[in-house]
Amino acid sequence: MTAGFLPFVLIPLLVYTYFWVNPIAFATFMEGVSKYIVEVYLGFKEWKIEHETKKAYRHYIRESEKLAKTQGYPDSVVKLYFKTYGQDDRSFLRQQNRQMHEARYKDIEETMRELII
Repeated sequence: MTAGFLPFVLIPLLVYTYFWVNPIAFATFMEGVSKYIVEVYLGFKEWKIEHETKKAYRHYIRESEKLAKTQGYPDSVVKLYFKTYGQDDRSFLRQQNRQMHEARYKDIEETMRELII
C-alpha cells in the first residue's frame, strides 16, 4: 500500500469505528442528514413552483395579447388590465401550481413530514 492510499482506507474505518462505539452520535448525524435533505427538497419545491408560475404567466400574457388583438382591443387596455389585475392572476397561477405539485407528490411529502417528526 502506498501512503496516498492509506487515508482512503483509514478515515472511513475511523468514522465507522466512532459510530459503532457511539450510536447516539450516529443517530444525531442521521437526523441532521435527513433534515438537510428535507430542507433541500422544500427549497427545490418552492423554486420549481415559482419557475412554473413564471412560465405559465408569460404564456398567459402572450395568449391574452393575441386574443385582445383578434377581438380588436387596443394594447393600452391589455396593459392596464395586467397592471391592475396582474398580481392577482399571478398569485392564482402560483396557488394552482402549488396544488398540482402537492397532489402529484403527496406521498413523498407525507413521508418527509413523518421523517421530521
